[in-house]
Amino acid sequence: MALSATAWRTTPYDQITKQTAVHNLSYRPMSSSDASALHKIASDWSVVRQLGGRPWPASKAFIFGRCVPYAGDGGFFWAVCRDGALCGSIAVTSGHIGYMLHPAAQGQGVMTHAATDAIEAYFATGAAFWMQPLGMTILRRNGF
Repeated sequence: MALSATAWRTTPYDQITKQTAVHNLSYRPMSSSDASALHKIASDWSVVRQLGGRPWPASKAFIFGRCVPYAGDGGFFWAVCRDGALCGSIAVTSGHIGYMLHPAAQGQGVMTHAATDAIEAYFATGAAFWMQPLGMTILRRNGF
């Protein structure tokens, strides 16, 4: 269950806290209290092996530095929680999307649902991923 486009547009990203009926997910801005749980997820090689720019082995300083509300323009970094516990993260920043999910939550549609909500929130503000105009037309024709 997604927030209406109007609700997405009128709520700043850093103030969004959303509860969904699907998978009992909730999203909220990332905070320092998420650092230990996120570090545990990022310490699993199967989770981060295809993520660019992450130190290996997982650096607590790197993770703790990321667990703050996103301060850039036109984007967000959300904690993805299931049943109230952090199970991953998703970010849309400068037209890029990135995410990671605890292995126990993988393969169940959790991140697919979170990504759908994040993309909806991003586009509802009138933002766009940078691409050629024809590419945007194709995305619009496909429901973006």
